[in-house]
Amino acid sequence: MEEADDPRLLVCHECWTLLFSRDEYRTVCQSVDESVIYEGPSYMIPIKAVEDSAASGCSWCSFVLSGARRETNPVPLQGEYLTIEFSSFLSRHMSTPAGINCATAIVNYNVLSGTIFVREDSVARDIVTAREIQTHFNSDRASNQILEWLVDCDGHATCPSIMPLTLPTRVIDVSPADHPDMPKLVETKGATGCYVALSYCWGLDQIGLTTTSNLEMRKQQLDLRALSQSSRDAITVTRSLAIKYLWIDAICILQDSADDKVIELASMCRIYQQATVTIVAASATSASQGFLEDRNPPEPAVQIPFWTPDDTLTSVYLRAEELYDDEEEPINSRAWTLQEQLLSPRLLIYATHTLQYQCREHTVNLGNSIHAPAHLESRSFLGTLDGVSEEIRDQVVGRAWVDIVRMYTQRRLSFQEDKLTALAGIAEAFSSHVPGDYIAGLWSGEVLARLLLWATRGKGYAASSTYIAPSWSWASLDCPVFYHHFHHMHTFKLYHVSVISCDVLLDNETLPFGRLRSGELRIEAYIRSGHFEGPRSFRWSSMSSSSASSVDQEMFATLDDPDTQEEDLKCLAIARRTSEGGNMQITPVIDGLLISKIKKSTRYRRVGSFRGLHENNFQGFKRESLTIV
Repeated sequence: MEEADDPRLLVCHECWTLLFSRDEYRTVCQSVDESVIYEGPSYMIPIKAVEDSAASGCSWCSFVLSGARRETNPVPLQGEYLTIEFSSFLSRHMSTPAGINCATAIVNYNVLSGTIFVREDSVARDIVTAREIQTHFNSDRASNQILEWLVDCDGHATCPSIMPLTLPTRVIDVSPADHPDMPKLVETKGATGCYVALSYCWGLDQIGLTTTSNLEMRKQQLDLRALSQSSRDAITVTRSLAIKYLWIDAICILQDSADDKVIELASMCRIYQQATVTIVAASATSASQGFLEDRNPPEPAVQIPFWTPDDTLTSVYLRAEELYDDEEEPINSRAWTLQEQLLSPRLLIYATHTLQYQCREHTVNLGNSIHAPAHLESRSFLGTLDGVSEEIRDQVVGRAWVDIVRMYTQRRLSFQEDKLTALAGIAEAFSSHVPGDYIAGLWSGEVLARLLLWATRGKGYAASSTYIAPSWSWASLDCPVFYHHFHHMHTFKLYHVSVISCDVLLDNETLPFGRLRSGELRIEAYIRSGHFEGPRSFRWSSMSSSSASSVDQEMFATLDDPDTQEEDLKCLAIARRTSEGGNMQITPVIDGLLISKIKKSTRYRRVGSFRGLHENNFQGFKRESLTIV
């Protein structure tokens, strides 16, 4: 890509006169202080003139028209004129690298955003710090960049130091001293070292599994031809980083040994937490695809005039903004990979569009292309729990676990019985920060006030076909669950609730965060009977002399399965929800569960939830004890 000799010739006469030559545009180009609101230039122009100029090669008119014709959120072209305001060059929150790397215009009162970048030899390189997207990863340049990232990360205050740690039970020696080109499987026997881990989608065609029958042969040599493409690519990357060992579950766990799987599953937390870096084959739907192939080139960019701080006229490249949504990557549809990514201190993400490096400090792209995430990123769930005072610990822990449950339940499992096992590593990591016990995907203690109050979307509701967890746990369902938006803003505390007992029977005692055989929660709390009169109309069935006779209009009650007909229900008051500080003050309200008695039993099961009741709804009623299964 060659930069223009005369940037004025990149645009039509009208665009140069009305926008790029004006002092207000120069000010916007040089606006690096995000605390200052700069008023950019604005103008009106006939739509026909924009169309004609775009056809004649004006880069800015072409960019504006492309915004009007984009598939998502197109800018409407109504009337005969366009009103255009060039707003700013400031970057989006959470984007990297820091600098002037984004462009925002307001066209007919609709936002039109783009990303900008320059070549390394541009006179604007120090202020426009982003570069073109890199799509070639299997190169010395990429390897050298990764090594630089690792060196820099070792100095981050928020990231753990890189040092030899206890190796997993088995690892792949990617370049043995006697035969560097012949990798082999090694039983470490407690030795220490640095190693890479692989996070990837198995798919339906996974090959190259280690079993009891080929273990001894693989300790002599790994036949690369028998391995999946993702495994071979991981070996290539590990060698390029001069790291001796690599851990891949399909190769380092005996896939036909139930005993070996139990042992290694119990070590998942440590394996990923202690890896020097984890390779994430994000774009591959199966292990057969690999992840080192070149990516498709990005959409063409246009050039527009730009003024440097010393008033030099140059040009920058402008491309319509495409926010990177990591949740769209194939690997992020798989439940097992969530803990692999959250527990690992560093990630090499081979994404659909480029190579990324992610640590607790930031996410950066190969070659310093701009990374503009579609969502606020946070890999520091455990970091947010360090040093938290006991006064707010339960609230911080609850909010962090709510985020994890939301992300996890959006993902798929091949086998529903793995629902809790695939999250066990994260649960183990949390356990040192939470004073309570782990109970069927939730935590006991004050934090339970928040965690019991998950909800379903209604549409798409599906209960697990086999027993996974008690009804009060989100893990009992085979569908996504969520927590309402106010869980991040409000404080939840148990409302006169006494947990008499919470008993869960583990399927295997060596996996304390894994599969269950049964579970029940016995509590004492305020309870009141009610019933639905239509999908959204809930009425009390019992009264007292001092309680409210009708349900609060603010109350919102929903069944987990909207297609069921539940008649006699009980409202179980669980949490008192408040808002402390900020501009979103609320009157304290009571949230809780809807429970139904199991036929021919004294026990209950969860069938829904409610929120927004005032405390007077439970006045005059006594606390009762019951068991929910």
